Amino acid sequence: MVNISFAGIVSVLSGYNDRGLYLTHFSAAAYAPYRKTYKFPLEAESTVFDFHQVLESFSTTRQATRYLKGKVYGFSHNIFMADKKSIQVLEYAKGNSAKVRHWNSPTRADKAWGRELQIAFVDCHVLATLPDNCRNIKDVIRWDHLGELARFSPSQPVDTQDIANILFDTANNRYEIFSPQTLQSMMYLPASGRLYLYATPIDSTHPASPIHQVYLDLLPPEIRSQHEKTSFDIVWLVWLLLIVMLGTMLWMSRATIQSFVKR
Repeated sequence: MVNISFAGIVSVLSGYNDRGLYLTHFSAAAYAPYRKTYKFPLEAESTVFDFHQVLESFSTTRQATRYLKGKVYGFSHNIFMADKKSIQVLEYAKGNSAKVRHWNSPTRADKAWGRELQIAFVDCHVLATLPDNCRNIKDVIRWDHLGELARFSPSQPVDTQDIANILFDTANNRYEIFSPQTLQSMMYLPASGRLYLYATPIDSTHPASPIHQVYLDLLPPEIRSQHEKTSFDIVWLVWLLLIVMLGTMLWMSRATIQSFVKR
């Protein structure tokens, strides 16, 4: 499969760009969405093309939300978004525009979260303003378990190993996060542009202690140095212009004073 010019392709519906914006798509349909009896809305648009447009054009979750919020899609799903400073989820009920979920957004009573400055999502909707479509026991168990695992705070901040421990968690047999059927596990850090990846060995047998390897720094060193050099040059150019403008103003002020004295 080839996805030409789709920045940071990880799968058909995940991607990131060189400005730190990351998007990923999770189904939230409580049924088989492609069954023949389902009538696809005529006004529905393509998630893949919209992801492409967002990653090509924007750098923040606010910009991405502004673009995606009014879209209509044919299936219920969630879009997770992160940039260098913020995270949020767009929850789409099929045929309707998105509802935005922040870490402190009201959720249904049975899907309480209560984790300050943290957010999680599974394959269903949890916002209080959306109908309950969490009918799969897998989603219920994983939602509750994520709340148990994500016990972080300003005094106990999260690090990459904490996230790895969650991604490799094997509790709750048949509903575990990391299972024998897992093909890959990924951590992406928008603030640094670093991607960590675990991929299943060729023999499909997980090692006793799987680890995430640093797979990719989003910007190669030569491109990063070019960006830094460009930023450095722009700063000097701004200072040079300011000095020239200040000198011009002083020269004009001096000329005006001399002209006034002569009069």
